[in-house]
Amino acid sequence: MSDPLELMVKFRRGVEESAARQIAEAAGATIRRRMRTDRPDEVMLLLRVKDLEATDQKLRGHADVELIEANHGGYRPM
Repeated sequence: MSDPLELMVKFRRGVEESAARQIAEAAGATIRRRMRTDRPDEVMLLLRVKDLEATDQKLRGHADVELIEANHGGYRPM
């Protein structure tokens, strides 16, 4: 089950987690968690947003953002 107000955002290699968090928060998102990736130098964050279109637009306009996709997996903390 997916959450329409959650995004998974992957940042370009080499972007520090602290910088990625600042970018996400500046776009109006709340960080739910850092997602695991195969590479330690990659940061992928699961974000909760209030305004999907506005947040998506802000993130897509940032040079350090590589990929944005809806949370179709429906991550639920245990």
